[in-house]
Amino acid sequence: MIRILKNGLLLAVFCALSLMVQGMMTGTVAHAAYDLTQTSLRYSSSGSNGDESTFILSYESVPHYGVYANRAPHGEYLVHNDIDGGTNDFSYDYDGETYTIYMGDGMTQKISYDADCNMMYVEDLVDDADSGTYEYDDNSGSYVNYGSGHHILSQVAALITNGYSLGDSFTAYTAANGNREFTVIEYPEEQSSSNLPSKWYKMTNESDSDDWIAFTYNSSNGVYTMYHPDGDGGIEKYSYRRFLSDTKLQVLELGSDSTGFGSPTGIYIKWSDREFHTEDDSTQIIKYITDGMLIFKNQCLH
Repeated sequence: MIRILKNGLLLAVFCALSLMVQGMMTGTVAHAAYDLTQTSLRYSSSGSNGDESTFILSYESVPHYGVYANRAPHGEYLVHNDIDGGTNDFSYDYDGETYTIYMGDGMTQKISYDADCNMMYVEDLVDDADSGTYEYDDNSGSYVNYGSGHHILSQVAALITNGYSLGDSFTAYTAANGNREFTVIEYPEEQSSSNLPSKWYKMTNESDSDDWIAFTYNSSNGVYTMYHPDGDGGIEKYSYRRFLSDTKLQVLELGSDSTGFGSPTGIYIKWSDREFHTEDDSTQIIKYITDGMLIFKNQCLH
């Protein structure tokens, strides 16, 4: 054991580092072990692209992407963003002329678009008063039915006017949440909520909310169960991990991983660059992930 108390310099460095970590926290906590059920914690590390960023370690409810498995009537394609838990999403069918839009419990609109006139013709299946011709309004930047005053959602209009299809991504303004990036994916197959925890610890890039990894922790054996978005509107459990020490990590890969976050099964060693590498340096783990896991282990466990 290192006898830090016999070395005044080491003690001073340790105290300074502790103050730095506390200064990056959200809120003030007087004790050494931070309670993530009451506050979040910020730390600096390297993101998925290698750039230095600030990350947020938090404890939160899991946004069950299985919300799309409620089996209400839906379209073949889902227009989805990863941030709002489905609030601004919609699904649709397209027969080459007409878009059938689904939201909530089922079909809401049938829309055809005349690009030459820049007009949309809408059959509103919820309120017939909102059916009719929708013209583009320069002031609001949206398509408006001047008879009813009803607007077409910007993400719906963007899909239709640009002819986006499966695999395309685009940005649209949402009234409640501002600009959001949407991606057209196939409507997800049913995902059982039993495959996901109700809450987890999440590490999120403060400047890029799509850059995140989450985990649950089993205090009886020290195992972290790792989760990430799978790119198809779902969440994937991709790895089991356990620290053998602060510089040695045991990894068990779960199946195939096409998104790049998974690491092959084996023992990973923390090198001088403070990243965890396999002993032959064939693979290394993205730094913010292991940094967050270590902060949780050393600062958040009571």
